[in-house]
Amino acid sequence: MANMTQATVVDWITREWDADAVMERNMDLTTYRQVFPYPYYHFLPAMHNLNDREALVPPLHFFGYAFLLAVCFAVAKFVLYRVVFLPFTRAIGLRKEDHDLFAESALQVVFYIGSWSSCAYLVMREEWFWNPMEVFEGNFPNQPMSENYYWLLVMYTGWYSFGLFTHLFLDVRRKDFWEMLIHHVVTLALLYLVFTKGYYRFMALTTYTHDICDIFLHLAKMGKYMDNARPLSNLLQIPAYLLVSLSWAIFRLWLFPRLVMYTSIVQCPALVGIDNCSYYWIYTPLLVCLLLLQVFWFYLVVRIGWRKAKGSTFADIREGEDVSTELHKANKAKHT
Repeated sequence: MANMTQATVVDWITREWDADAVMERNMDLTTYRQVFPYPYYHFLPAMHNLNDREALVPPLHFFGYAFLLAVCFAVAKFVLYRVVFLPFTRAIGLRKEDHDLFAESALQVVFYIGSWSSCAYLVMREEWFWNPMEVFEGNFPNQPMSENYYWLLVMYTGWYSFGLFTHLFLDVRRKDFWEMLIHHVVTLALLYLVFTKGYYRFMALTTYTHDICDIFLHLAKMGKYMDNARPLSNLLQIPAYLLVSLSWAIFRLWLFPRLVMYTSIVQCPALVGIDNCSYYWIYTPLLVCLLLLQVFWFYLVVRIGWRKAKGSTFADIREGEDVSTELHKANKAKHT
């Protein structure tokens, strides 16, 4: 079998590997590669009857847990702000108009440290993390989801539902209001597709390549708010900026396209046939939209660095020059 030519293998698969036989044998990628060595995997015929499976609909308990977590995030934000963040901002002497901004970034840091650590712990133990081709192993699509990934999915659904609500009704509008709104809607749509069609491996790889950047981003923003009250040395500000820009370039602009977009958009239809890539024409534009948002925000990050190099400060362009004043006025209006 190992000495078969490409044409012989294709002919053998066409004659012998009908969809029902593959379903019955439940062949894994090791068997695929023995019969069909890389890089010729893309000649494998589509197994059309995989699409005949009953579509998975998220049960009520999934939405219930996600809603409950969204409420918990809201309560945690209120409690942490009152008990931890507000006293801390007063103790270090931050400007009053920066209190809410600092607290928001601190909450983001707390969440993303926990989420990325959990995600990294799970995915780095998986073979498909080190070899993205393995994401197709098993009953693809509609792969069974382990309990760990179920709760990871619930957590992210609750978090971004909470984020969408606060973005629409509570947060001060910033220059990238619509971009952030699109980001939250796209993310929730992708999370829904993950659950309904079992694409949890792509979800884990996506969150792994995104969350670590938010840790560095919000830590840098917290440093900026501290700098507003008491100037910080460039020995602290410049390394913080470099961590944000380098992590963004490596994880979101290189690893995300390589591990997620190339695997799901190019390799998926090549390996199992586009008819078996459920919702292909839905999740593909969503992933492209997500990447374009990362490119846009990276452009803002680069602009910040360029302005610093010209002698300015590390101002957050997406917030605008007068964000602190706007926030102060908005908070004042709430109490009048």
